[in-house]
Amino acid sequence: KIEPPKSIKAWLVGSPIPEKAAERMTDKQWLKAITRYDYNNVTTRFKQTGQIIGGAYDLSSLLERQVKNDPVRFAQLIWRFPDNTNSSYFDAVLRGIAEVGLDIETAFLVCQRCHQLPNYPCGRWISSLIGKLADLLWSEEAFDIVIWYALNDHNPEQESWRTETSNGQVYYDGNILFAVINSTRGSAVSAIAQLIFVNKNRVSY
Repeated sequence: KIEPPKSIKAWLVGSPIPEKAAERMTDKQWLKAITRYDYNNVTTRFKQTGQIIGGAYDLSSLLERQVKNDPVRFAQLIWRFPDNTNSSYFDAVLRGIAEVGLDIETAFLVCQRCHQLPNYPCGRWISSLIGKLADLLWSEEAFDIVIWYALNDHNPEQESWRTETSNGQVYYDGNILFAVINSTRGSAVSAIAQLIFVNKNRVSY
């Protein structure tokens, strides 16, 4: 007996909170939402609940758009994120601020807050923010943060652009530049280059 083929279903996983609702959310509601949607693996969540509900990655994309609209508000709110908050939410604030900019004091405090997190999960986007806003008058404390990630971060753990996948291909098509810009140490080195390009007097430090 030949069994009929089983159909394949696909879903587009979006934010667990609609964008229109997010536009009206208070700070308290945002804090509650990032605590509730703290998971990354939507597949695991589906097996537990039987529902397709986006997680931290999906909601953080929506948060990033809100940060661009009101960067000062979220630069203050990030200090109320618990340290164990999914790092996607910290990254979203960093990316949003990097796109629209802030005054140097506020921008540095956001970087400092994220750099203080256990296990240093936000190095790539801290570096990206400082690099994109390289024309600001960054202090040596900010330089120290970028240098720390350039020297000490564990990402990448190997030369992935030289590493073959299970099907015999090479990650990033063997392109070292693509591998670099998608790594934390590479992002930090890129930020250092941008800082120097804006002001050559920073070279000596």
